[in-house]
Amino acid sequence: MAKVKIPKKIAGVKIPKKARKKAKKAIEAADNPFVRGLAAAALTGATRAARPEPRPEFSARLDIDGEAIVGAVRDAAREGLRAFLEGLEQGLREGRADESGDAPTAH
Repeated sequence: MAKVKIPKKIAGVKIPKKARKKAKKAIEAADNPFVRGLAAAALTGATRAARPEPRPEFSARLDIDGEAIVGAVRDAAREGLRAFLEGLEQGLREGRADESGDAPTAH
């Protein structure tokens, strides 16, 4: 890091020597990654504390009726099973009809 020098006057205002020395130490300490992270965390905390209103909630709370969900799943399962069995029975009937029509009779 380059040598740090704090000016004696900023915008025409004289900066006391003690303040310049403390500022120099703070700038040199900021070269350390740990100190930078600590400063960033402190600034983040300070901005959150200074925020005038609480942070808005982005998630919605849903009231879910478990019994209604169970009923809907049960009805869907019944309907799916009924459709499957109807299709299976129809396939078996068509298979039997094909076998009896295609197979030679022994009589």
